[in-house]
Amino acid sequence: MKKYILISTLACSLGLFSCTSDFEELDFPKTTSVIIDPAPILTRSFVTGSGLSVGIWQNTNQITTLDWVQYVSTIKANFTSAHYEPSPANSVWSWWYSDEAFAGLHLCEHAIELSQKIKNVNHEAIARIWRAYMFQYMTDCYGDIPYSEAFKSVAPKYDSQEFIYKDLISQLQTAVSTLNANKNSGYASLGTADVFFNGDLDKWIKFGNSMILRLAMQCSNVAADEITRTTLASIDWQNQSLYISANEDNVRLIPDEGGATYHVKNPYAFVAGWDEMRISKTMYDRLAANQDPRMHIYMAKNINGEYVGLPSGQKIEDLNAHYKDDYIPNYCDIGDYFIQGETPFVLFTASETHFLLAEAVQKGFIQGDATTFYNKAVRLSLESCNIPDEQIQSFITKVPYSEENLYTQFWLALFPNGPQGWNLVRRTGKPSIAPLIYHWPGNSDMPRRYSYSTDEIRYNPINVQEAIERMGGDSQYTRIWWDKN
Repeated sequence: MKKYILISTLACSLGLFSCTSDFEELDFPKTTSVIIDPAPILTRSFVTGSGLSVGIWQNTNQITTLDWVQYVSTIKANFTSAHYEPSPANSVWSWWYSDEAFAGLHLCEHAIELSQKIKNVNHEAIARIWRAYMFQYMTDCYGDIPYSEAFKSVAPKYDSQEFIYKDLISQLQTAVSTLNANKNSGYASLGTADVFFNGDLDKWIKFGNSMILRLAMQCSNVAADEITRTTLASIDWQNQSLYISANEDNVRLIPDEGGATYHVKNPYAFVAGWDEMRISKTMYDRLAANQDPRMHIYMAKNINGEYVGLPSGQKIEDLNAHYKDDYIPNYCDIGDYFIQGETPFVLFTASETHFLLAEAVQKGFIQGDATTFYNKAVRLSLESCNIPDEQIQSFITKVPYSEENLYTQFWLALFPNGPQGWNLVRRTGKPSIAPLIYHWPGNSDMPRRYSYSTDEIRYNPINVQEAIERMGGDSQYTRIWWDKN
């Protein structure tokens, strides 16, 4: 297969992202031209495409989106994105689009081809659901991206985000229908190669339908009747067996440190010792406002045994001067639960599904009771943190269903999923993000997208320029198609 893009490095990029040599090594079975079984290739795609490896996670979570939506506040002066300093997202693009070993998208395309060759429709359907997850991730970061010609040309065209969204929904619908029709047809199962669901096709159906819901609601501000209403009407959302409705259905990857399958650990655990971030004051304030019982899960107490959040956008000179003596001991780190090597890496939760359903009812896209969906969403989030039932009931009483509470609790429940939290804030404008103490001159607002890779601008200029003109620019403040709140 042809290289899609020239990659100079997977670790260091221009300004926006940190540079480290401490990337985890993924121990997968090697793939060659004689291998016809797509299972080990899908395993690798699941792991790398999930963002579990440290390099992907750090670039798309820790030093971009987690900061931008103020889940955390950075305490490293060289993490320039915390001040909204513009810089092209070279590393993010490389991780997803290169044809090297780490590129989940490229591996997934290969797995689809192999599934077709061995005529295993279930493997192909699973791969297409996973492909939709990854492409949604990429288009939400950049807007228009290579899609229909991705990995087919050294200079692929850029498809509009509107086209991509419509096609992803169609692909998901077809994949779900295929699995429903063939789940008992005797095709070989992925088995243990399926590191998400261990070969459980019903859970892949739930994941596919939940992805349809996420995509439909993501574009509800720009295609409410054309896409959102029509798409959501095709599924019976009162039937909880059709989508991710319980925490045991959550899409998550359990670390396998030193194991034979993929040999990685939770990236939070890997970066915890670097002392590069603290819980933001914005996050602390929202937890403290209602005495949220998740506080001790989300935050670790400071040296004085207190919960203290760090205001976002600390001045660079202060970061340099007070990093060790002030910021590290006096402000709260992310909670201990998230930094354990064995803590599952979660991609999609039942809580998210129910928040989306509550919003869909609120906006009149589906029938049902928004309060019921909302209460269950809050409950599921707290249950995933092992909060006792009596505390859950008390908390739900404190934060009854309302539009404001819906989006605030949704934002809290997504933590520490920075990209999806960023999507929520961009799409809804809620919850509000506090002004930075210091921001890059002229950049006072939260970034709306990543700028295109400089490698792409250099090697695929005609198609990149066409996309830039269609979107109306290539700055981090250029609005992508669905971002119209």
